[in-house]
Amino acid sequence: MICTEAYKKHIEYTFNAFCRVVIRYAAINAWRDRDERRQREISFEYLTEEKFYPFCTSDTYFIDPYKQYPVMMCGQRVILTNGNLAAALSSLPEKKREIIYLYFFWALHTAGNRRTIRTLPEYGVASHTQCLANAA
Repeated sequence: MICTEAYKKHIEYTFNAFCRVVIRYAAINAWRDRDERRQREISFEYLTEEKFYPFCTSDTYFIDPYKQYPVMMCGQRVILTNGNLAAALSSLPEKKREIIYLYFFWALHTAGNRRTIRTLPEYGVASHTQCLANAA
């Protein structure tokens, strides 16, 4: 088959027309997709005015991890980093605070002062807590 100049021009014009049609329908599809997306989306103004959804949240676990709460127990000042625990310990009667101090903090305090490793600190603490429990 012999390709003449007129036939080459015809193929070029046909291909150009095909490309224009494809580009036109691709643009129509893009506009249609954009309009469908806009119908599904909700604007920020609507959210803030009607439903009051917050835009962000923040955790309250580590607001101020270096804040210290001192509590006096058995004449010793114990520094806690948990405010709820400090408030709970402060609300207890003096005898119960002594029992908790001796059970949890006394073994650590005495081991730190003696600079020795205690093998069974629970034995001494248990005997003191038993005496205080009997007195209460």
